[in-house]
Amino acid sequence: MKIIDTIIIGAGLSGLMTATLLAQSNRKVLLLGHGAGAILLTTGAIDVLGYHPADSLAPLENPLAALDDFLATRPTHPYRLTGADAIRRGVAALKRITTAHGLPYIGETE
Repeated sequence: MKIIDTIIIGAGLSGLMTATLLAQSNRKVLLLGHGAGAILLTTGAIDVLGYHPADSLAPLENPLAALDDFLATRPTHPYRLTGADAIRRGVAALKRITTAHGLPYIGETE
């Protein structure tokens, strides 16, 4: 009988990233998805933090650098559960994976 360490429900970008990172750390992963999902409809953008403060008319040039300030002013935002460091590590992991497969991410998050 095979042992599964983690079951991931959803094969969007978050589910695929989670499954990939767990598999790379030698975990046995079961990824469940229904149909093609919305990943085929995405732009490929990494949306971390677009505007701060919210009423700003110009997008942030360095979203990852603005995370700490953003979270300091929003103690109930869902990013607080994840934490700024984990978000930075996640973006770095995505860039490593796409580059390793010949699809380097083009654009700046830092």
